[in-house]
Amino acid sequence: MNDELLTPSQAAHLLKISVSSLRRYAADFADHLSPSASTTERKRFYTHSDLALLARARDLLRSHSASEVKKLLSSEVIDDKAQPPAVVNVALPAIADELNHARDLIMELSNELEKMKQERAGDAEKITELAKRLEALERRSWWDMLRGKK
Repeated sequence: MNDELLTPSQAAHLLKISVSSLRRYAADFADHLSPSASTTERKRFYTHSDLALLARARDLLRSHSASEVKKLLSSEVIDDKAQPPAVVNVALPAIADELNHARDLIMELSNELEKMKQERAGDAEKITELAKRLEALERRSWWDMLRGKK
């Protein structure tokens, strides 16, 4: 089992909840969490087992009250060998969201780059046209320019 400890912001990110919700969950379900997560001191750290339990609590809270969830968690047998996949299930959606966001950003930047290339191509055409007009003006005599002849 991985003993890596996660900060509240890391745990909240993986669970897709706010840090304040994580604090509330930690207070509500402290009896089920590791000592480092249920401490009354300022520093809290969460284990992967804590994440699995909090993910389960989060899912149960969608259809049950907090007191019902406490009873359900107390009655569930938690198998330590089954917890890492639950953590993976918690982390995978967050990773997928980050990858989707990165893909969208890459597409947006690619489109912006293509637009800039097209604008530059149009600018080059305008510069060429203006250079030709300037050259034509320079070939005219000063007398023709005063009379307005082209």
